[in-house]
Amino acid sequence: MSASVTRLRPRPGSYKRGLAAYRAARLRHCLGELTGVEAFAASALRARAYLRLGNAEEALASLWDERVTGGRDRAELAMLRGAANSRLGHQTRAASEFVDAVVYAVSAAEAPLEAEVYFYQGLFALGRGELDDAREACARALERARTPELFPLASREDVVPPEHVVARVEELLGIVDGASGDYSAQIAHAREALAVYEASGTTDVYVEAFALRNLAILARDFDLPDAGTVRERAGRLAWTEDIARVHFTTAEALGWCAALRGDAVAALGLFRAAADAATTVPERVLIAVDRARLAREAGYAPMSIEEIDYALESASTLDWNDAAGDYRNVLLDLAVAAAPVAPLGARGALERYGAIRKAMDPTFASRIEARVRAEEDFAHGIVLRAEGRLDESRRRLESAFATWTAIGYEWRAGYAALELSEIGAGDVFRLAVRRELATRPNSFYANRAAAIA
Repeated sequence: MSASVTRLRPRPGSYKRGLAAYRAARLRHCLGELTGVEAFAASALRARAYLRLGNAEEALASLWDERVTGGRDRAELAMLRGAANSRLGHQTRAASEFVDAVVYAVSAAEAPLEAEVYFYQGLFALGRGELDDAREACARALERARTPELFPLASREDVVPPEHVVARVEELLGIVDGASGDYSAQIAHAREALAVYEASGTTDVYVEAFALRNLAILARDFDLPDAGTVRERAGRLAWTEDIARVHFTTAEALGWCAALRGDAVAALGLFRAAADAATTVPERVLIAVDRARLAREAGYAPMSIEEIDYALESASTLDWNDAAGDYRNVLLDLAVAAAPVAPLGARGALERYGAIRKAMDPTFASRIEARVRAEEDFAHGIVLRAEGRLDESRRRLESAFATWTAIGYEWRAGYAALELSEIGAGDVFRLAVRRELATRPNSFYANRAAAIA
């Protein structure tokens, strides 16, 4: 009896399915869908997916000149090459590609693409610490992206709709304002970014995720009422493993928003969601630290000690020079949490932080802000207090208090004032604790505040 033979043929790639996966933040799936698709549009989408995955080398390798057929394609090719080169540190090459991209986009009368080029130029300038140039590029981007009468009909089907360009530019302007210390403007830009994205009518999970993350962080730092809206939207968003880090940061920030309102159950639940999204050692250390600090303030000493032990052990396994982004700052949080129960471990965390010599990714603009120095002062002050070096502790804590007060980080200033009050630093700090207690009577450290006020 002859057996039937079934031939398995690989499913051909599809640009349309690749674009749908791209907008769903299923970036690796997008790359799979584009396999075998040779058109320039597929090459550009492949590069965009690699850029979102943080793989600039592959993004650059996927862009081939021979597929380019017109001015618009040349503009997108140069723009994406510029973006990839900027992330690889090839600054001269990136700057040249961006200039070419603008020329091609203007020649092709492609206002939306021209606006996107300006966005990338702004991001490039931010990475170089050139804040005025970044603002100028953003202004140009908004001018072009908000001029719909200049758009060819075909542009309405672009991978990145003009509204999404505007949303990302608003985010970038917020980062620039934050780096300059103008946090009110940063908050306004973060809110506008989410509103513009919502009004676009085109779903892009990656864009929405970053908009939610940015607003969640600001809601935590300034105890904003936006936390409820962000939490509800984050709960509905279809998070994917390709944006796990964004998911982690959003959930972790929202956990502290809940803790500031006295909702410990919600805070722990959000920390659990963050832990589920965690993919790196620094993330796991940070969540252990968060739980430890919450447990300590609630009087659950054994839980706090166990979490600190886990965090210290995990932190010892990592070369923090290689920590991605700004995750090296987790060492400051670890030092603060460990100091009351493991002063030696806390001092070790500070020493690891101080020993880092590898330059941080320059796109993390917060590194040039005063608030970073306040975080360092606070961590040193807490560790010095645990070591019994109270005069030195007071100086560092007073510095943190002054900085946080000046920039409007009210609850953090109140937290520093609590530590200062407990070491007898003066009535001015006790008064600050009373003000904080009146504003946030149910915050995670309200019990300690009530005892000192």
